Amino acid sequence: MHQQLPHSANNPATPSRISPGSFTLLSNFSTSLAANFSGQDTILKEFCVNVLENQNLNITFTQSQDYKDSYAFINVIEIVSMPPDLYYTTVTGETTELPFVGQAPGAQFSLSNSNALEMVYRANVGGKSISAGNDIGLYRAWSGNEDWFQKDYPSTLPVNLSLQPSFSLIHNYSAPVSVYQTAKSMSTDNQTNQKYRLTWVFPVDSMFTYLVRLHFCEFELEITVYGNRVFEIHIADQIAEKKTDVIGWSGGNGVPVYKDYDVMIGSKAKQNKQNLSIALYPSLAYMTNYINAILNGVEIFKVDSSRSPA
Repeated sequence: MHQQLPHSANNPATPSRISPGSFTLLSNFSTSLAANFSGQDTILKEFCVNVLENQNLNITFTQSQDYKDSYAFINVIEIVSMPPDLYYTTVTGETTELPFVGQAPGAQFSLSNSNALEMVYRANVGGKSISAGNDIGLYRAWSGNEDWFQKDYPSTLPVNLSLQPSFSLIHNYSAPVSVYQTAKSMSTDNQTNQKYRLTWVFPVDSMFTYLVRLHFCEFELEITVYGNRVFEIHIADQIAEKKTDVIGWSGGNGVPVYKDYDVMIGSKAKQNKQNLSIALYPSLAYMTNYINAILNGVEIFKVDSSRSPA
């Protein structure tokens, strides 16, 4: 949606509602407010919804009844078929149980194709932005991460463009190859690394559950066996993983993996926006060769649990 329209003092928001089938994906949505928040004239909204076999996908745009003279509009609609197990179900459509960060120990969040997902952020953490045309056939745009990375301490951008990832654990369409050829890691000094963390901060809407997918691939030649690099993952200031060992997850160097987590972002002082942080800490409790952490890519989705996510 491209916003270049003047607004009267009585109607600054022009809210509208977008409903495909039984889902309400956007409610009281204003392109002008969204553009002001993002600093962009063009607003792109991406959703994942399940459509059964022989079922039509009906998308309805409705002007808000709560605002006088509001209207709904759209510039472009793209519909892309995606594998059912790409984000939130198994191949057979079974419910996926994901760690529910910040809840009781062992708590899980049930995610199935009855949920809709709204893509909020998708970042190639260690490299440049990737256009939709350079994605692996699914037309996903990947941004760089500099807008959200907290540059308080030194970091490095390891890269191995000669790497041909071995997709033995995940599908090759999980992310473009270049996501797994680049990364963000800490400095090369172990003493310095003990005193800080890698942190990204993403503004999100309050009072929603979010799916956070973190992409990993160890490609540096010195990281080859279990225990070489161990770190903690914190999401929204809550611990998600105490002992992250990418080689332990993947089984070897050059093998991509991803991990999914759900987290509920509450409201503070009735604010509509809160920060969803992702922080990686070196795990000092374990004897490791490298006091360091690494991340290749991140995707964040707002989860619809009630068929009315916004």
